[in-house]
Amino acid sequence: MKERLYELERDLPGNQFMRLSKSVIANLDELSRFEASFSETLCVYFRSGEKKYVSRHYVQGIKKAFQWKMKGL
Repeated sequence: MKERLYELERDLPGNQFMRLSKSVIANLDELSRFEASFSETLCVYFRSGEKKYVSRHYVQGIKKAFQWKMKGL
């Protein structure tokens, strides 16, 4: 892709995609669960089986977004 990550983040729908770290944007529909990890970070598991770590800076936002998705909002 030619776009920078911040450009993609700006163009993607905010209710479906969210930044997890400086190098990762995730489709919230593809997340299966998350769990606490070391030093206040989260480990996010995708339906594909892949896992990524959420930077501390993005933890609160991803928790809220994941809870909203689980409630169907």
